[in-house]
Amino acid sequence: MELFCSFCTCYLGVKEPIADTRRTHGICPDCLERVLRQQGESSFDEYLDQFGAPVLVVDGQGRVAAANGAALALLGKPYRRVQGLLGGEAMECAWARLPGGCGQTIHCTTCTIRKLVMATMRDKQGRRRRWVSLTREAEVVDMLITTLYHENTVRIVIEQIRTRARGGETTAPSAGGNRAQGMA
Repeated sequence: MELFCSFCTCYLGVKEPIADTRRTHGICPDCLERVLRQQGESSFDEYLDQFGAPVLVVDGQGRVAAANGAALALLGKPYRRVQGLLGGEAMECAWARLPGGCGQTIHCTTCTIRKLVMATMRDKQGRRRRWVSLTREAEVVDMLITTLYHENTVRIVIEQIRTRARGGETTAPSAGGNRAQGMA
C-alpha cells in the first residue's frame, strides 16, 4: 500500500501488504510535530493556517466546517460568512443560486467538486491532485485539489487555480505563493 500524510498529502512510502494498490494515510514527522505542539493550545482553524495552501473542511452534507486564512483570502470572505454554507454557496457557484440551491440543480449532478467530496466521504479514500471546475457568474475557476477524509469530514486542499472567462481562455493562472488571489 502507498502511504500518504493525511495532513499535507506528502508521500510517506509503502507498507504491508506491498501488493495492495490502495492508498492509506498516516502522518509525516513535520505534521506530527505541529499537531503535538498545538494539542490543547489552539483552534483547528489556527492549525489549518499553518498550511500554505487554501484548505476548506466540509462535513457530510458538504457544509463548510472550517477554513484556513488562505482559503478565506481566496474566497474574499471572513469565516463567519462561509461557516455552515454549502460548498457551492461559499465558492459562489453560478448554479447554487438557481431554485433548489447548491447540490439540488441539474448542474450539480455533473459537478466534479461535489463528486470528489461525496466519493471521499462515502469510501473514506482521498483523491489526490484532481482538476475540477467551478462555474461562477462571469468566469470558470479550474482548481487542482486533493481531498482527504478525516472523522466524518473532508478536507479540500486547493493546490493550483486558473481562472478564465466563461467560454474563454485562461486569464489568471496561479500556483505556489499566488494561490490566494481571490475568487470574490
